[in-house]
Order: sequence, then structure tokens, then C-alpha cells
Amino acid sequence: MNGAPEPAEDAALQEVGVPVDEAERLVSLHRLGLLDTPPTPAFDGITRLAAAALRVPVMLVSLVDQNRLWFKSRIGLGVRESPRHGSFCAYAVHQRQTLFVRDAAADPRFANHALVGGPQRIRSYLGIPLYTRDRQPVGTLCAMDTEARDFGDLEVVVLTEFAKIAEELLCSQEVAAKSDSVLQYAMEREKLFRDTFELAAVGIVHTTLHGAILRVNQRACLMLGYTPAELRELSFPALAHPDDLPRNIREFKRALAGEIDSYRVEQRLRCKDQHYASVNLSISLRRTGSRQSDYSIVVIEDISAEKQAGTEALKAAALEGQRLKDQDEALPPSGERPAPASREAQAKLAETEGKLTETQDKLIEAQGKLTETQAKLTETQGKLTETQGKLTEAQGKLTETQGNLTGTQDKLTEAQSKLNQTEARLVEREGELKETQAKLTEEQGRLAETQAKFAETHGKLVDAQEALLAQQASLGETRETLRVTQEALRDAEDQRREAQAALQASNAKLAAESSTDYLTVLPNRRSFSRRSEQAASALRQSRKPYGLILLDLDNFKRINEEYGHEVGDEVLRSLGHILSTQLRNSSDMAARLGGDEFAVLCFGDINEQTLHDVAERIHSQLGKEPLATPKGLLKFTASFGLALSMPDDPDWKTLYTRADAALREAKAAGKDRISFGRSQSKSATARLRALSAPSSAG
Repeated sequence: MNGAPEPAEDAALQEVGVPVDEAERLVSLHRLGLLDTPPTPAFDGITRLAAAALRVPVMLVSLVDQNRLWFKSRIGLGVRESPRHGSFCAYAVHQRQTLFVRDAAADPRFANHALVGGPQRIRSYLGIPLYTRDRQPVGTLCAMDTEARDFGDLEVVVLTEFAKIAEELLCSQEVAAKSDSVLQYAMEREKLFRDTFELAAVGIVHTTLHGAILRVNQRACLMLGYTPAELRELSFPALAHPDDLPRNIREFKRALAGEIDSYRVEQRLRCKDQHYASVNLSISLRRTGSRQSDYSIVVIEDISAEKQAGTEALKAAALEGQRLKDQDEALPPSGERPAPASREAQAKLAETEGKLTETQDKLIEAQGKLTETQAKLTETQGKLTETQGKLTEAQGKLTETQGNLTGTQDKLTEAQSKLNQTEARLVEREGELKETQAKLTEEQGRLAETQAKFAETHGKLVDAQEALLAQQASLGETRETLRVTQEALRDAEDQRREAQAALQASNAKLAAESSTDYLTVLPNRRSFSRRSEQAASALRQSRKPYGLILLDLDNFKRINEEYGHEVGDEVLRSLGHILSTQLRNSSDMAARLGGDEFAVLCFGDINEQTLHDVAERIHSQLGKEPLATPKGLLKFTASFGLALSMPDDPDWKTLYTRADAALREAKAAGKDRISFGRSQSKSATARLRALSAPSSAG
């Protein structure tokens, strides 16, 4: 492992700064054992999915060594490492926070780095630091683009989620450095979850959406007095007190409708001895990725003691109050009463009421915490409601503008009506002028006045028309603002759906890797057991036989000792490739059970001869594909144990026992041969027990 950087060797790095705990950070990095190792499917899967989710050409898992950046996984970048001095990732590790660079060519911190000025021409950067279990930043998960661009908040959230997955892989590598699979850490967490479920201080029950009990922990059984088997025969509504059930059903229907994700109620549950226990129920719905309800999780808190204590406190307070009242009535009215004793009784009463108030405060505090949790759950919905409120506000302004326009048009119509009236009067006046010349001067004056009013009215009409045009222009601007807002909302929704799809694809990828052997890329022992159980079930129903081939590499320990474990791993990979290419059809299955032990399941038209033909074909291919090593060609062989299912087999383990016995016979007879099994041995039973036990292997 390299030591800490000397000032003379890396003085330029001081421009960015070296963390004060750089030596400890390098120790944590080298302890992982990842530097200069071959590509890993798990890390490559993260970078591939993250690059697709963020739509960037370059995605890296970068480890910051003493004087270099080494890329454990890379998408879209040809080089395997680059200088640490002046690099984005070194800056992010030193700052211990997310780093965003819009245009590196214009940023004096990074303009001279090889990835920026070289043929890669990196311009924009977004990096999330990756930490070990002892919280040392050893690298980053980073996205790069060859064009200047902005990364939005949604893209930062998506990359952060992928960084958490990469960090889990780093931690798993650290915990399981001597293990055959990085999934050991995940299985430990699964066991921790099971232990937490069983040993929780509160009762936990999983039920179907109809109330049937699926799983129950020890605390719930002790609380209600039933065994787990007895509770699984009951339903949750059958345990509830009839008076408490309607409210629970009402809240549960709201959760099913999607109005709420969880709720809390106080209820009485019937115990096995037929008395009712007072409990607080916290009920949440487990939903699938498409928000469909799957099952419910019920957390039970026994509050019988608190309820009993509260009831007894109230009774004691009532008795004490009655005693004081009787005592006061028995005393003479002269005022010579024993005041000190009365004050002592009142103090006790106050103390009792204080305890009762304290109990009520605790209940209120618990309800407050529940309300706080529900508030956080609805915070996201509040943001969406806020956006919709802004849209509604814009629509309201548009409606107001349209109303103003309608009012202006009404005023214009009114003015036009007045103009028509004025013109009618003018015609009337002209008729009167013809009737009498004597009134000509008077009528002319009136005519002039009318004409003046007409001019004033006409001016108002012109002003109203100009105001109408201005309001129509404002209406067009409001409509354009509304259109832009709607497009922004649609873009945000598209980004959310894309991010959700990327996360779902990542989860599906990790689930597939949990059933695959990481070295040979064959199904692992867990997948083999599951497929064998399915085959045994099909045998009982359809009576169609299936076959099993077990094979072990001969002298595999000697190969590891003489050629090294890396050559041993290549032998296992070569055997896995041979098995996958020699299967008869897609229904057959080859799997690695652990170490140098492999298995082949054959289905369809199968008998002893065809099963032997498959084994012989694999045996022959082994001899044709020696492995090239630094010490020359390495030829390796294997021993085969075969067995065919029988109609009276109780399960698949019986078939496995016969095949394992045949494998032992082949090894005892000199290895590198095929043997057919028809009996059971003690060693086969032991191997079967090991196969059925939980394993930490991939």
C-alpha cells in the first residue's frame, strides 16, 4: 500500500488541499482491495443504469488514490485512470459534498486537467462522494458530459440514490473481503431484519387486505396469548372489539383509496382467555412500485397498564374527593377545622391529578409524533398542490381579465346606444326646425350642444376601444404564461416518471444478481433449490420424470495450490461456460452449488440413456478445452453422479441423495468418470443438509 504523499512529490495538489486525515483515508481505500481489479458486473450495472437515467455519455465509479484517479467502473471513457491533480473527484472528496461544474473549460480549478483539455473534452460534471463503513470518502459516483449543461435537483436526487447503492457495494466489499460474494452483507441485513421483526418490543403483524394474518412476531403472541399457528387461523377483524371495528374499517378504506398511507387508532383486541386488551394500533399499507396495495403492517402497543393506571388514578381521586367532602360536612361550621390535614389531602389529590395529566401529556406527545410523521408524508403532496395553486391563480387572473373585457364591451355598447339616442333626437330637432322658423336660433343652440356631447361621447368611445385593444394584448400575454406553466409541469412529470423507471430497473437488476453466481454467471444454489422444488411438485402432478447431474472438479484443491486461486477461478468460469453451452434446450438448467460443485437439471423427454448422453457430452467437452496458464496448458477433469426421478420420490432431496451417492462412487472408482445412482448414502445426506441450510454464497 502506498504511503501518504510527500510535499515534494505532490506540492501542486495543495492548490485543492489534502484532507488532514489523508493517511487514514488511503488506509480505508486500500483495505477495500478494489484498486487495479477486473471489472465487476455489480458496479458496471450501477454506472450503466445511472448513465441512462441522467442521459449523459460518461458515468464513472472513481477511486481517489494517492496521485491518481482509478476508475472501478466506467461508461463512455476510454482511459482506465487519470491524474489526481486538478481533478473534479479529488475536489469532491476533499470537500466531502456534492460537486457540480457547469463548464469546466471556464473554471480555473479544472481547466488544465487531462480530461478537460485532452481528447475526452469533458465540460460538465456532477459527482457524489462515496464513503466506507468508517465514513472515509474514498471516491465518487460521477456523471460527465462533453457539453456545458445544468444538472437539476431531480438529477441530483437520482444520482444520489445510485450513489447509495454503490456505497453499499463498497461497504460489502470491506466487510466480506475474504468471501466469494459481495452479497454477504445484504444477507446479513436480511437476517437483521428478521431478528428485529421477531425481537421487537412491540407486536408486529402482517395481514392480507381482507384481514387474514400472514406473519406475526413473538411479542404479539405473548401480548394476546395465542401461538403463531393459532393466530394464522384467525383474522384481525375477528380479534377486534365490535364497538371499535367501524372506525378501523373506515380508516382502512381511506388508505386503500390512496387518501392516506398510514393511520393510528386505539382499539381493544380479544385475547385467548377472552378478555380484551387495550392497545394502540399503527397500520400502514405495503404498496408495490405501481402504488397497488399489497398487504398491511400492523404495529401493536399494549396500553392496558396505562389505561388501568389512569382508571385507578381517577377512582382514587374520586374516593379522595368524596372523603374530603364527607370530612368537611362532619366538621362544625365555626371554622375550627383541621386545615393542615385538609391541605395534605388536597395536595395528594393534586398529585394524583398531576400523574393523570402527565399520562395524558404522554399520549398527546405520541399523537404529536404521529402527526409529525404524517405531515412529512404529505409534504410532497403539498408541493404539488402549491404548483397547482399557482396554476389556478394564473387561471383566476385570466378569468378576471376576461371579466374586465366583458365590462368594457358593455360600456361600449351603452355608449353606442346613447349615440343612437342622440342621433334620434337630432332628427326630431330637425323636424321641429321645419315646423317653426321662429325657434331656429334656439334649436341651433341645442343642436350645437348636442354635437358637443356627441364629440365627447365619440372621444370616450375611441378611448374605450384603445383600452379594449390593450386588454386583449394583456390577455394574449396571460395565455402565453399559462401555456409555458403547463409545459413546465408536463416536463417535470416526465422527469419524475423517467427517474422512477430508472430506479425500478435498478432494483430489478439487483434482484436478478441475487439469484446468480457472480463468478460463473450461472444460477446459484438458491435458484437451484427453488427450481428443484418446482420440478418435484410438477412430478407429483404430471408424473413426468426429470434428471439430475452432479459433478465435482477432480483435484481442484491441487489446482489452487499449484497454479494459484486466480487460475482456479478461471477453471470454474470455463466449466460454467461448458455447462451452459452443452444443455439440450432452454428448459434445462445448469447451476453452481458452491466451491467446485455444479449441477445440471434436465426436463422434458428424459430417461437414463438421454441423461447419460448429456453427461457424456459434458465429459467429452472438458477434455477438449484445456486452460492456458503461465505454466502451460492445464487439463482438468470432473466426476459425475447421475440420478433419474422416481414416481414415489417424496421430494427433490431424495433425487439429490441418489445423484450424490453416484458422484461419491465415481470419485472412489478413480475419478474422471460417470456413475448412475440408485441408493442413498450418509455422505449424500450430509451434503444435502448443507445444501438446504441458509448460505452466504451468491
